[in-house]
Amino acid sequence: MTTKKSDETPQQDNELEKLRAENEELRRTMRRAEVHRQITGELTAAGARSPELLLKAIGDGDLENAAQDTAAFVEKLRAEYPEQFGQNAGDINGGSGRNFPTLSREQLAAMTPQEIAELDWDEVRACLSA
Repeated sequence: MTTKKSDETPQQDNELEKLRAENEELRRTMRRAEVHRQITGELTAAGARSPELLLKAIGDGDLENAAQDTAAFVEKLRAEYPEQFGQNAGDINGGSGRNFPTLSREQLAAMTPQEIAELDWDEVRACLSA
């Protein structure tokens, strides 16, 4: 019976070590997720356009250090990637549907009749009525 007990002990120790390693990995994963959420929130509050993109650019290595001093980390990213902070450049349509006159009377006067015939007549009418 003693030999059976001694055979189980190394196996149990091995299993226990595997469980401890798995537990530690899960704790690290949870910590990374917590830090990721914290820094993403800070970047969003600082006006970052793409917080997730910034985090992918820096990788996981700096995240733990960033959690220590988020304000300094945000300023570092603001200095390295200034285009990622500030006002939004607008939507992808960029003015679609707005009626801005693109033709002036002077441009129209300089055109040949053939060039005028190829124009959008609603735009020509808008130019002449302005």
